[in-house]
Parts: sequence; C-alpha cells; structure tokens
Amino acid sequence: MSAPRMAILLVALALASSPRQADGYFDCCHARSTPPSLAGWWFRLPSQRATDDVLDRLGFVWMDASPYEGTPRQVAVGCSALSWLGDSWGDGLGLSAELGAPRFGRSVYCADQPAPGPPARRADHGHPNGAVELIRVIASSSNLDSACQVVAHQPGSWALSGQSLYFGRAFLVEGRRVREADLDYGGTLRIIETKPGDPLSVGASGWLGFTVRVRDLETTAWVLEDRGVRFSRVDTEEGPMIRVAREDGGGTMVEFVGER
Repeated sequence: MSAPRMAILLVALALASSPRQADGYFDCCHARSTPPSLAGWWFRLPSQRATDDVLDRLGFVWMDASPYEGTPRQVAVGCSALSWLGDSWGDGLGLSAELGAPRFGRSVYCADQPAPGPPARRADHGHPNGAVELIRVIASSSNLDSACQVVAHQPGSWALSGQSLYFGRAFLVEGRRVREADLDYGGTLRIIETKPGDPLSVGASGWLGFTVRVRDLETTAWVLEDRGVRFSRVDTEEGPMIRVAREDGGGTMVEFVGER
C-alpha cells in the first residue's frame, strides 16, 4: 500500500477508535474533516482471542501491530478494518449492536490545505481468502422504513456528523425488502426487512454483519472449506455470493462476493 493510502487508513481507524483523540485534531491548525467513509466492523465477542480465532478461520491475516496504542489488533480489508470491540465504544446508530457494530472514519486536515480525496477502497493485503474491499455493513429490522428513519436521523455519531444519510427506495434481494444509503467517501449501509423466524433476523432491529469483495469467489470457497468453515452459496439478484454460517462468524453474518 502506498504511503498516502496507508495514512488515510490510519487516520480513519484512529477516528473510528477514539472520538476523544479525534477531537484533539480539531483543536489545532483550524482543522477540517472530509465526509465520512465506512471504516470497518467491530466484533462483539468475549475476547480478543475469540475474535482472532474467527478471523483466522475465515482466511484473514492480521496487521503487524495496531496503528495506535491502546486500540485492538486490526485486520485491514482495503482501506477498512475488522477488529474486536472489547470495552471500546460502538456506534449502533440507534440499532442494537449486540453482535457488533459498523465503524466510520473521516480524514482530518488543516484548513489551509486541500481536502484529501476519497480513500482508495480496494487494496490487496495478502489475505488467503482474497479479500480486497469491505463494501457494506448490514442491519436487519422487522420494520424496514422505521429502522431507516432511526439511522438516518441519528445525531449522536461524531463520525457521521454533517453527513445526510439518504436511504433509497426499497428493492428486493432474496425476496426481502432492502434499502441502502451510500456514504460520500465510500461504503454502503444496508438494512433488510426480516420476519420472525428468518435466519437473518436479529430481533426487532440490529446490526447483522458485513460484505467483503474478494478477487476470486471460488478460491475463497476453497480456503473456507479447507479450514472447516460452514457456508452456503447464494445466487441473488446481485450475483453469486458466499454466506458464512453465523456460528462460524462469531454470530456475525459474513458475506463474500466476487469481482463484478
């Protein structure tokens, strides 16, 4: 990864990990910030070790060290990251974060300097599963339109302040109603409508998981099979997908999609 791209990644992770640290940037040099981007996913598992085990089995490799002291170890996926929530804050945007929560980040820059452009979403970090990009985070709700209103008007998120989240019209994926909101600097929030008994339900409304783009879906399938990970192949209106059994994803729904 080039130095500018890594700098953007590290700043995004810092802002996603520590809102107080982010406030410090604004205290100097008349700082400004870019619009937000999707910075990753927090796993809400009992321990760092449990998170390590899940991500290792799914074919991810870890960064050599956490970019900031006191923050959990990270798995870099494109310009985003996966890590353990631990005792850190998690921004559920008004939805349950019992399984985990999305991470958002912004790049901070001095007002007398040009604003950084959007980070390059794709990057190859050598993951055996072929992961190159975190493309979206997913929530489910028994009332789709109500959940979209809650998330779109959530005022407590520092990383999303100043971003007007607009959820588009509903469309169908696997027979479920779905709505999405795109972040200005990359990444998508998806909410799906589920009914009682649906395997993708997390109760009334809550965060469910995420989708990763990979270089080659068949290679990903081979890696998962070799590691004893259970998954299903799903042919959706958006193309073929691998969906990991939630028991093997630490309760989180993890999806892999190939190149378009």
